Amino acid sequence: GEKDTYVKLEKMAGILVGADKDEEAISLYHHLVDHDQVSSKVTEFYDAILEIERKLEDMVAIEETINEFVSFFDRKGPWYIANRANTETITRAESMKSDNLAFLANHYHRGAQKLDKQRKPARDSYASAAKYYKMFIDRFPDHKTAYVVNFYYAEILYDQLGEHEKAAEQYEAVLSKDLKGEYVEDAALGVIYSVERMLVTEGLREDVSK
Repeated sequence: GEKDTYVKLEKMAGILVGADKDEEAISLYHHLVDHDQVSSKVTEFYDAILEIERKLEDMVAIEETINEFVSFFDRKGPWYIANRANTETITRAESMKSDNLAFLANHYHRGAQKLDKQRKPARDSYASAAKYYKMFIDRFPDHKTAYVVNFYYAEILYDQLGEHEKAAEQYEAVLSKDLKGEYVEDAALGVIYSVERMLVTEGLREDVSK
């Protein structure tokens, strides 16, 4: 029956990977995802797709796939609701989201810093890093690495994007998470500087930094 067919297709996808038939394997894994969109195996299928794309070093495809499964595994979405009793599967999906959002943020952040050193325009890369830091924080505010993410996000908002009100919020989040943490002094100063810049922007204080 249909179930047997899909068991065979799953095996076929693995064989295609082994034979370096990468595009065919990716297409088949996408078909398996589309066939049963609440299957607990969707985590395995997306993992397999990502592994192939990493092997091919196709950063555009990697980013697309990560964004796709971050949306697919949304906590209010049908897949999550259908699998919520399956602790192992949910834990895997949550790890896939957090690990890969952190990976994308880090990828763009390091790329932006490299462009800075080469004196090339880096704003777009910093903006992409900020986007993924925000996606991470919105979904995982209590994650063990959220403290560092809050700080890096705040620094980009303040230094590169000039979004001082949002920067102040992120610096405050750093302070609220750990008053003895590594970035406590920088974050405290960040709040002060961000508020000062906001006052200048509002015309309530003269800009003495020029």
